[in-house]
Order: sequence, then structure tokens, then C-alpha cells
Amino acid sequence: MRLLRFKPADRLDRLFEIGILLKGFNGALEAMAGLILLVVGPTRLRAGVIGFVSPRATADPNDLLAAEIVRGTSSLSAHTVQFAAIYLLIHGGIKLVLVIALLQNRLWAYPLMMIVLIGFISYQLYRISATGSPGLIALTLFDSTILVLTWREYRRRRHRRSLAAESTETGEQPVEAEP
Repeated sequence: MRLLRFKPADRLDRLFEIGILLKGFNGALEAMAGLILLVVGPTRLRAGVIGFVSPRATADPNDLLAAEIVRGTSSLSAHTVQFAAIYLLIHGGIKLVLVIALLQNRLWAYPLMMIVLIGFISYQLYRISATGSPGLIALTLFDSTILVLTWREYRRRRHRRSLAAESTETGEQPVEAEP
């Protein structure tokens, strides 16, 4: 069985494929980060981050980013690190499963991906209203684009399946349907 069955037919299909692959890569990174957080734990995480960033903060007292990282990391609790680890594992795992299913043309994955993306977008819009983060705005635009492309692809897949089912019922030559 071939892992990837998705074959882009046009530019929008190619854009969908690239977007889904980026989502999958992001999901893999999130899952790995969650696993690392679980294995490392809060004490070693604090020590490692502070050990890495402190020399930079000391060398340049005006480095606000380094100072903020040291301050933020020093207040991490075991509960916070565990929550972040589990969140990243679940969030990344869901993305990975859905991306693999989409690339295998599993029809059930399209509506599920759309539901997940709507959830992400809703939460991101809430966070944008509180922070106005340009990065979060860009991520929301990316997720919105993937949502539209997923909807388009889902409609095309359903249409192809219905044509294949109709041709089978009438005894005509079956239209090529994807698995």
C-alpha cells in the first residue's frame, strides 16, 4: 500500500498539498516538542534554558528577549510543563493523523480536518483580539486558506465518488474513483 495517494491535478491542488504537508511538518515538530518536554521535565528544562540564555542576557543587559526568556522559564511549574507537553503531543498528533489520512485520500478526514481547523481559527481569533500578534494573524490566514482548500478538495472527492457510484448502478463504464 502506497502511503501517499494524493495526486494534484492543478495549481490549487498543489497549493493544498503543500499546505497539508506544512501542517504535517508542524504537527511532527509539536509532537516531538511535547515528547521532549515530558522526558526532560521542568527542572532540567529550566536549567537548560537558563544556562543557554543567561550568558546572552548578562553580556547584553539590553537584550529584552533573553531577559524575558530567563524570567519566564524560572517561573515554570511542573504542572505547566506537563500541560504544555500533553497539549503539544495531542495537538501535533491530531495534525499528523489527519494529514496522513488526507494524503491517502481518506474521505472521512476532510470534514474532520475542517472541524479541527475551525476550532484552531476560532481560538486564534480570540487570541488575536487579546494580543494583536502579527504571527498569529499570519497563522490564522494560513489556516483559513487550508480550510477553504480542504473544503474544495472534499467537494471534488465526494463528487467523483458519487459519479463512480452512479456509473456502477447504471452499468456504464466506471468513472475513475480514488480510494
